[in-house]
Amino acid sequence: MRAFLSIKFWGDDRNKQDVERVIAAIENAGVEVYCFRRDAEKWGEIEFESGEMMNIAFKEISKSDFLIADVADWPIGVGVEAGYAYAKGIPVICICSVGKKVANTVAGLTEKVIRYVDYVDLNKQLSPLFAR
Repeated sequence: MRAFLSIKFWGDDRNKQDVERVIAAIENAGVEVYCFRRDAEKWGEIEFESGEMMNIAFKEISKSDFLIADVADWPIGVGVEAGYAYAKGIPVICICSVGKKVANTVAGLTEKVIRYVDYVDLNKQLSPLFAR
């Protein structure tokens, strides 16, 4: 199984550790993860023009079994990727830490919304989904 992780990236990678923890939680649930910032941009070593970036992202989403959208920061790019996956018939799972608000527009596209306390809790909630 393969997931495309759609998550907000900051240009200075201030949330790199959080992104890596989300990736680990998903991988610990037995799912291969494609993360654009890690896999295409190599954590900022490679830059893409916006059109090329979206073409790569759409290609990778299309190769995925589902999209996991971290919607904690209401990022526009995550919404675009979730909408693309939904339009292609690729299931969307939203994840969001407890206490953050999930935008209704993205929640309306999802198969499931997972609210988690920490990354251990995220893994516990993801594992049963991927076992089926």
